[in-house]
Amino acid sequence: VVDGLKAKTITHLCYGTFEKIYPKILEIPVDRLDLEFSNSQLNFLEAIRKYPFTKEMGFGVVDVHSHVIEDKETVAKRIREILEVIPPERVYVDPDCGLKTRTVDEAVAKLRVIAEAVGEVRAGLRG
Repeated sequence: VVDGLKAKTITHLCYGTFEKIYPKILEIPVDRLDLEFSNSQLNFLEAIRKYPFTKEMGFGVVDVHSHVIEDKETVAKRIREILEVIPPERVYVDPDCGLKTRTVDEAVAKLRVIAEAVGEVRAGLRG
């Protein structure tokens, strides 16, 4: 499907036991894998610690199947955890999946928390 494309390619995978197919999923011919992490409590992170993740990553930091609005500190902590194993220039922070299961107010609040947490982490990286 992506053969010969002159564009960045991305695929989204969610709600699976990624560690069972890792590192084989790195062979998917895309530039970025977008993965849910918050709903699974960052379980896949341990597999990445053992075998380097070589692609860009879309890193899901808020659970789209929960009405709970995560706090900025929780989301910032998740971001810092992924930055321990993947350099910042290859991490793209986003919700686990689409926000269509949330109300508009919940979706906006979750996106606001993501933006605030990213800002905090970026400020810390700059020193």
